[in-house]
Amino acid sequence: KYPSSMGIVFYMPIILVLSVIGLPFSLLVSSQLAEIISISLLFYLIAIGLSSVHISIKRKSVKFLVSAPIYIIQHFSIGLGLLAGLIRKL
Repeated sequence: KYPSSMGIVFYMPIILVLSVIGLPFSLLVSSQLAEIISISLLFYLIAIGLSSVHISIKRKSVKFLVSAPIYIIQHFSIGLGLLAGLIRKL
């Protein structure tokens, strides 16, 4: 509805979804492309893990370490929803 309000941060979940979907296909096309996508996904997972550790330390509670898989599921779900919305607009 308001595409001008969507900054680069809103496209990150879409990039995550496209990376996960595109990884098997990139293996068929180019091993270098597959390596770039794999490394990018690894950095994403490391960032999520570090974020969860940071929140756990900040809140002084180990239970926030569980937030890592929740973040991944949430980002993937948001990415799917945004991608579906963009496709529907076309």
